[in-house]
Amino acid sequence: MSRLAFFYNKDSVYKVSLRALERRDFQIDEANEKTGVIKASTKKGILKPAVTIELQIQQIAENQSSLDIKSQIVKNWITPEGYESKAEHKFINTLYKCFENL
Repeated sequence: MSRLAFFYNKDSVYKVSLRALERRDFQIDEANEKTGVIKASTKKGILKPAVTIELQIQQIAENQSSLDIKSQIVKNWITPEGYESKAEHKFINTLYKCFENL
């Protein structure tokens, strides 16, 4: 689980998070802009386990928001240790790149 803070309002963080999930090839399973919850997943491949990610966006102040990221994977016998944190880290890097282009 990771927690990030941004100096953007909740709506901006929500839209950029959706864009970052699409760039990482996640399928949006559930998205509720009012509550700030986004649930997404990837398909399981031969050498790639399925990853499920849940984002919770909360407004802290007028132009400040926090983002809680929870990820889970369905492991198989070939899945390397630390794959879950690696997948979450890749998503966070993509998220920061999307904010740079905002």
